[in-house]
Amino acid sequence: MIGSRKGGHKFPAAAIANSINTEYKTQTCARVINFLDHFPLMSFFDRLGRWGDLKIKFAWRAGYAGLTDKNSFFVRLYRQGIRMVIGQPSIEKKLREVIGDIDIIVSMQPEINAIAGIMKEWFPVPFHTLIMDYSAHAGWADPDIDRYYVVNNQVRQQMIDYGVLPTRIVVTGAPAQPGYDIVAKIPIEKQRRLLGIDPGLPTVLVMAGYLGKMVDYVGIIHSLKKNIPDMQILVVTGKNKRMHHRLIKFAYPNIFPYYDIPSIHPVMRAADLVISKPGGMVIADCLAHGKPMLLVDPRGGALQELIFASMIEKAGAGRHLTSIQEIGKQTRDLFKNRKGLETMAEKSFSCGRLNRSAARTISKLIVDDIIKVQKSQTPKYLKKDTTSHLSSPPLYLSALGGGGENLPRT
Repeated sequence: MIGSRKGGHKFPAAAIANSINTEYKTQTCARVINFLDHFPLMSFFDRLGRWGDLKIKFAWRAGYAGLTDKNSFFVRLYRQGIRMVIGQPSIEKKLREVIGDIDIIVSMQPEINAIAGIMKEWFPVPFHTLIMDYSAHAGWADPDIDRYYVVNNQVRQQMIDYGVLPTRIVVTGAPAQPGYDIVAKIPIEKQRRLLGIDPGLPTVLVMAGYLGKMVDYVGIIHSLKKNIPDMQILVVTGKNKRMHHRLIKFAYPNIFPYYDIPSIHPVMRAADLVISKPGGMVIADCLAHGKPMLLVDPRGGALQELIFASMIEKAGAGRHLTSIQEIGKQTRDLFKNRKGLETMAEKSFSCGRLNRSAARTISKLIVDDIIKVQKSQTPKYLKKDTTSHLSSPPLYLSALGGGGENLPRT
């Protein structure tokens, strides 16, 4: 279940559903349900949120900081506000029409996690969640969530700090978008030929998220071409048709714009370096491919993405740039010092070890749970666990319980 138009929620949901429908097609099937497709009020709030992200960044960053700082009043307000909007009986009636009979719910967003208890009253099945973010906040935690899939041990520890028992958390990595396995086997030079570009030129991929509005494309391209005139630049504009048309008319040679492409993997595979805002999805895909990154501060107010960029820089898999003026020089230096670029790529590939199998890992755990529940008349973990390892649980975390999984190392 998702409630967003952004790729960071859409694509990992599609990756898990695709894995289930491919690996277990004779046992079960998975569907991605987007709340926004069925509830106009929620779609309105989503559009309002995206507007606010771009226009009132300070408010968005203050809100995220409130969640990460364990501000109990703010988290309580956050949850209650969401429940007022999507925890209503009219939502239940419509969801029953849309969903039908189900065996498990997998949430991709904290907004849906906030109504986990209500959802389990409507649909008495296990409730899992995937946290695609490389840094989590308290809004993800809920006592009615049976299992958390997280991208690394840092997020695991954050969720423990927010009151979740370790036995309910599995470190799986972040699923790459569907189609990764096929493209990852193609040599880079061959992939460039398949795209119709020069296999021998330095190649950079520029991205700005699924909606294509979170970086200054034109400024980045000017900076790159000023410093490396003979490079080729693949530019994915997402859903931003206006920018795509603008780039088609660019006077610079070797600019290849792509609009609303079905998969990022062919162009990412062909690149030596990826320049993007530091979204969770693009980072997950880059790490899976082992691509070095230059991560630019987003135009919006997504404080968490600044945290992601810092994490990537510390891991040696990329660099965090606060100004697009730095991009051209940094890129030129990396291509001159190929050893540095190769080291960054090796670090990226190492960090993406779990990502390359994350969709399969998560889909297996989901299907195993479905089978377990079907075999059990009274599945224990469907009953709310009223124990907690917190002696004095925070106001917004009443009695978070546990299941039983071994945690793989990152």
